[in-house]
Amino acid sequence: MKGMSTLTISLITRNRSQFLKKGLFEMFEGIKENNLILNIFDNSSETDRETYKIYEELKKQYEKVFYYGTNKELSYPENCKRAFEKFNDSDYSLIIGDSNYISKENLEDILNILKTKRYDILVLNSGRVKDIKINKEYINKQEFFEELTWHCTLIGSTIYKKEFLETAINRGIYEKYTENDFFQLGILLEGLYYKENCKAFFIQKKSLIPVEIPKESYWKKNTFKTFGEDWIEFIEILPQDLKNKEEVIKSHGIKSKLFTFSGFLKLRAQGILTRAELKAKKILILNLTNLSFLKLSIIAFLPQKILKNLFLIIFDIRKKLRRFDERK
Repeated sequence: MKGMSTLTISLITRNRSQFLKKGLFEMFEGIKENNLILNIFDNSSETDRETYKIYEELKKQYEKVFYYGTNKELSYPENCKRAFEKFNDSDYSLIIGDSNYISKENLEDILNILKTKRYDILVLNSGRVKDIKINKEYINKQEFFEELTWHCTLIGSTIYKKEFLETAINRGIYEKYTENDFFQLGILLEGLYYKENCKAFFIQKKSLIPVEIPKESYWKKNTFKTFGEDWIEFIEILPQDLKNKEEVIKSHGIKSKLFTFSGFLKLRAQGILTRAELKAKKILILNLTNLSFLKLSIIAFLPQKILKNLFLIIFDIRKKLRRFDERK
């Protein structure tokens, strides 16, 4: 392999070749034209060979495509760890899931920033960060912790400098979070905390584009465990000098809208928020939201079937409006 590449893109996937066919193929021309490295970390079951077939097709077109399968089922953190440890010959590394991609135009904008080598971390917007209106440089770790921790739960939102990841490995940070669903976020936050004179940069423009295939997040049926119990536990094991942890815990549910009024209405419609669940997890849920227990109780009493039908109608209207906009 000739020379250093600016960026290695490591894609983690499991039994979702249909997502790769859309998202990865959208990125592929930009990867080739900019001489980037593409790693595919496939955690698919033995009976699903479609991802490997996609790799074979891409390898015929571009030599810097590499495939890493497995002979056993890996957890999400285990597969993620493999991707983090494989920098290849690149200055920077992006670990991304199979449900998002970066357009060729956005990729070139990102590479122009990376080539300056001024930053240890680059944070990409998926369109959901709305309270930061401009591109922003971070040299204050506490400010980064308070403003962007909630967003960086999204795999693919963060690009890491090679030296940053090497420091994380040398300090044993990987082992601390190997059993944690927020593995990549642990590496980011603890790495930022311990690295001296660390600089991060947030790109306000929407860079991550979702693959338009209906899907249900792996954590949906365990919402209050993943983004409740596990989320709180994760924040609490971060370095003690990071302040305002209670507000950071709430920030995810509020800014992602998962635990806002509309978010709880959706959880009620899906049967995830019930009166029994609210009663059993009252203290936990109140630590995740700014809503009062009275408002939560009212939502939990609303008829699930009516809410479900209402959301289906709203979804259908939004889909029709999107199609109308595309035709204009």
